[in-house]
Amino acid sequence: MASKKCFILCAGECVVDERLKAKFKACMETPGDNLVIAADGGVKYLEALGISADICIGDFDSVSISERKKIDRSKAQVIELPTEKDETDTLVAIMEGIEQGCETFYLLGALGGQLDHTLANLQCLLYLKEQGCDGFILDRGQTILMLKDECIYLPEKEKGRISIFAFGGSAKGVTIEGLEYEIEDEVLEPSFPLGVSNSFAGEDVCIKVEEGCLLVIMES
Repeated sequence: MASKKCFILCAGECVVDERLKAKFKACMETPGDNLVIAADGGVKYLEALGISADICIGDFDSVSISERKKIDRSKAQVIELPTEKDETDTLVAIMEGIEQGCETFYLLGALGGQLDHTLANLQCLLYLKEQGCDGFILDRGQTILMLKDECIYLPEKEKGRISIFAFGGSAKGVTIEGLEYEIEDEVLEPSFPLGVSNSFAGEDVCIKVEEGCLLVIMES
């Protein structure tokens, strides 16, 4: 049975061009039910993507008056949050998606804008892993994901950059095969960016970490 997917529109900077629309649509069309959550100012991307939100969530401090009127007129469930809280709007949206049975999460508008929110959204990818879910940040030119104590395989690409960083501590037993620069059973440290600016080389790719977390940023 296909897992339920959650699409969260965040309030960061994002250019919704045809390439991103196609990427977003392809993810929505994979097997499994979809849940769309607009997190606060993320409502601004609904019209550009041609979709409706199932849930609008946030303290709505970053939405315009016209956007708030659209939210109130829509059929979406509205979950209004206090301005002062421990969780970001995006993290609350993720928690709601998990509560509704989603296992795969796609975040759009999670980069750019305020650096602190970008870092918080990267931490959200680790939060998802710790809940047993998979998370992806989608952007116009890149896809970002987190690995934790696991191995993934990527299909061959003739070109494109990919960077791999230790995240949250030492990443042990790291093996990278099929890229321009390969390593086997190495330790990556968050204080030394050894994995920056690697390249696809027209081969199938294997990325493995036996203990710890890797942040993977790849052109797409």
